[in-house]
Amino acid sequence: MTEFLRLNIQMHAYRSIADAVEFFSSIGNDIEDAVTGQRGDWDWCDIVHSFFDEVSNIWRTMVEQEEQGGITLNHESPDEFLARITAKQVDSMDLVGVLTVLRKATFEKPEITEHNWNCSGYEGRMRDSERDKRFIATYQNGLVIAALLRLNALLQVTPADIKATLSLKPIFDSLSIDQFRTWNGWEPWEIEPGVQVLHVPYPDYHPVVIQWNETVYCTPFSIDPYREVPGKEGGVPPPRFMGLGERNRPTPEEFFADADLDEVRQYMSLCLHGEKWCDGHIAGEFERGVIQAAFQRLETIFDSASDRL
Repeated sequence: MTEFLRLNIQMHAYRSIADAVEFFSSIGNDIEDAVTGQRGDWDWCDIVHSFFDEVSNIWRTMVEQEEQGGITLNHESPDEFLARITAKQVDSMDLVGVLTVLRKATFEKPEITEHNWNCSGYEGRMRDSERDKRFIATYQNGLVIAALLRLNALLQVTPADIKATLSLKPIFDSLSIDQFRTWNGWEPWEIEPGVQVLHVPYPDYHPVVIQWNETVYCTPFSIDPYREVPGKEGGVPPPRFMGLGERNRPTPEEFFADADLDEVRQYMSLCLHGEKWCDGHIAGEFERGVIQAAFQRLETIFDSASDRL
């Protein structure tokens, strides 16, 4: 199991933090103004403190994992930890190590954190001047940029990430439609005395769908389902994936015959996300064989190019 799957944090949370490298690389010597807003640079200040909050959110999930026995975190004081870390060491850290550096640099006093979570917006929001000074010093020592660059490197998809998703292919291939999903609903549902409605059906899925969701959204295999794929003419807008196998549309096999890795990743992300908007979307894709065709293409890509990934 990869570190990403063990922490079970969706990739958009990591990428939101990692994307801050462009901002922090651009402000240079203005870091103090960006953190404190002392010159009235409130846009910068909002970005910095949103970054602090995002790091804190991930750390809370990691603490929950530690309480369950999944990982072991470093609990020494931020100043002690940061005093012995160099940018060179950060360059080879694992995921937990990188997130620890960022957490130590952005750590707030517990009483201030509690107040901030209970206040309305920025009204009455307390500031931890010690945290601000610590973060500025950590930035000036090169540790913040080093940690963000290392995190970006760890977020690059690897053969192990692809293999984790592909490990589910034999399960998908072995399931019949009835084994894959069971429909619930069409049962009378009393909404008030004497008034009944028919409950619209929704599917219960085979447990493999939960595993698929985790390997797609909680590892670097993840990709924004709505973004354009670089290098493709006109990108790969989501409508390309709609209705495959239906009348006047390509069959799943035809569509995925020349799909590249990013297109397969994008389809899988979009397919899973589609269940949010329409109960049974994944079931429909499985019944038409689209999911199976995507897995087959992923296996072909992996077998032919794993040494280059």
